[in-house]
Amino acid sequence: MLQHLARHGVFAVIFGLLSYGAAAATVEAVTVDHDAGRYTIAMQVRVAVSAGAAYRVMTDFSALPQINDNVVLAEPLPNNRLHTVVQMCIAFFCRKIEQMQSVVTRAPDVLSMQVLPEQSDFRYGQAQWRFKSVNAHSSDLFFSAQLEPNFWIPPLIGPWLVQRKLQEQALITSTGIERVADERGY
Repeated sequence: MLQHLARHGVFAVIFGLLSYGAAAATVEAVTVDHDAGRYTIAMQVRVAVSAGAAYRVMTDFSALPQINDNVVLAEPLPNNRLHTVVQMCIAFFCRKIEQMQSVVTRAPDVLSMQVLPEQSDFRYGQAQWRFKSVNAHSSDLFFSAQLEPNFWIPPLIGPWLVQRKLQEQALITSTGIERVADERGY
C-alpha cells in the first residue's frame, strides 16, 4: 500500500510540475511588417502572474536588465525619461542600440514610450504595452510598436528574421517578468 501511494505521489508531483510549466510564459502571437524603412510590430504574450504584478515589474525600469539580459543599461532619468542600451544580434548582425524615450505610465494597465530621435539610434519610434488580466494568476501582455532605425540593417535581415528574433526575445522577456515578479513577491 505504501509503495502504491508513493508511486502515485511521485506521479502527482510530476503532474503538478508539468501543470505549473504549462501555465508559464507563452508567446501567443508576433507579427512584423516592414514598409519604407519602418517596422510595425505587434506581440501578445501570456504570463503566469497577475496583470498588476506584470505592470509593476515592467515599470520598475532599473530592473529591465534583470528581466532580459540583452538590456545592457536601463537608466530612469528626470522628466519621465528612460535611457536604454540593448545588445541585439540577428543572424550575423550585432549592434548595441541606444534609445532615449519619453515614458508615460497609466496605472494599472498601460505603459507608453516615445523615442526621442535626437538622442537615439532611431529616426522614429513609439511603443505601448497593455496589461490585461486573464485571471488572478495570469495575464496577457500586448505590445505594439512602430520603429524606424537610424542605422543600416543588412538587406538579408528582413521582417522574417526580425520576427523570429522578436519571438525569442518575447519569451525571454515574459519569463523574466514572471521570475522578477516571483522574486519580489508580487
